[in-house]
Amino acid sequence: MLKTIPKILREKSIQKDISELMFYDIEEMRSYFSISKKHTNLSFVLVILSCLAGIALLGFSVYHALATPNIVPAAIAVVGFVVSGLFAATSFAVYKKSISQLNHYYNALRDKEIYLLTIICIDKLSTKKQEEMTIELIRCLNKRGS
Repeated sequence: MLKTIPKILREKSIQKDISELMFYDIEEMRSYFSISKKHTNLSFVLVILSCLAGIALLGFSVYHALATPNIVPAAIAVVGFVVSGLFAATSFAVYKKSISQLNHYYNALRDKEIYLLTIICIDKLSTKKQEEMTIELIRCLNKRGS
């Protein structure tokens, strides 16, 4: 079991470096989260637009089939409807992946912020309490990782 914290981890310069690294990581995670959020929104808009285009093509093909004796424009519109439907399905799959990625980045960002807040709070304690809480934090992180 851990009895004491290694000296290198008790030094303020190491703690400062760790805090700076965590702040940097959080900023990187925020930027990835923002990019992922933007892609998710664009994927959703693409799904809606391709569905609307498919419905418009279907309406066009029904109108042409009923209004004119020439079936060729209606057949072309049906092919366009099928293609836009496939495109909408593919876009929806991308949207679902984007949502999954967005949730992953959000959870990672939240976890890093919690760890950083914990480290900052531990830093405010007395030296004896800092050692105890740091050991407890390491135990919790090890339990969570395994």
